[in-house]
Amino acid sequence: MSVNDTFTDPRLIDAILLLVAFETIVLLWQRKWRLVPMLVSGAALLLALRAALAESGGGAISAALAVAGLVHLVDLWLRLRDPRS
Repeated sequence: MSVNDTFTDPRLIDAILLLVAFETIVLLWQRKWRLVPMLVSGAALLLALRAALAESGGGAISAALAVAGLVHLVDLWLRLRDPRS
């Protein structure tokens, strides 16, 4: 397996998603709810990348990007409503 194959392997994205899931659990445990939408948006972008690397098709990629965009909009709306953010 070459270096290029390592970086284009969808399993690498799976490992990163596990780290993001662990980070989300830690943040929820610490009651830092405000950061969770940002992580969910990032995870959706990682899912879109994984779908592209796995050649899953445009539907899966589009769905993941749509989720990322919607959650990002929710994150922005929450930040605009709370001046402390």
